Amino acid sequence: MSQREIAEVLEIGLRSWQQYETGTNTPGGSVLEALHKKLGVNLNWLISNQGEMLYRVEEIRYDRELLIQAITTLENCLSKKNMAIDPHKKSKVAVKLYENLKKSGVEAGNIEIIEREVDDLLELL
Repeated sequence: MSQREIAEVLEIGLRSWQQYETGTNTPGGSVLEALHKKLGVNLNWLISNQGEMLYRVEEIRYDRELLIQAITTLENCLSKKNMAIDPHKKSKVAVKLYENLKKSGVEAGNIEIIEREVDDLLELL
């Protein structure tokens, strides 16, 4: 796919996509979600280069609301702690956070548990 085609599928500007590709900017939660949902991109591969680049449609199982809450909680905790981390590292933390929550069986809406998990991950930085 061309950069323009990807940007159109993701419903973002071409310049934004180009900045993501060059590492000038980091995609937010909605773009990551669209990459995953619309293009079948394995977010673990995207962040860590581990696993397969694309999921087969039947393999995609994620909790949209939990993903949004995880990323939002991460951003809020970073802000409260006046922490700034580079976008690439923040993306890795977001993926690890989501994976940890899924493995632990945490469901969307359990904000206190999500906050604790974020705090634990941020302590490792």
